[in-house]
Amino acid sequence: MTAPFEDRVEIVRKKRGLNKKKGAKLVKQQQKAREAFYKRYSAGKWKMTSGKDIVVNRAKLGREGCKDVIAAAYRYKVAQLED
Repeated sequence: MTAPFEDRVEIVRKKRGLNKKKGAKLVKQQQKAREAFYKRYSAGKWKMTSGKDIVVNRAKLGREGCKDVIAAAYRYKVAQLED
């Protein structure tokens, strides 16, 4: 899942009860940690759209909407493999 930076800050800020500045700092820290993990285990460069089968925007769909989209894509892929 992904969302624009400001939307991610708002999600984290509300969830953790932080002000905007601390929320932005936490989002940046989380992003750097994800990028480091990705680079370490994939030997690749971090690109949100490169090599992805599906990217869903949490700011637009919400957590449940994203889960529904991902589950539907999974079911579709499983059905294709069974054919």
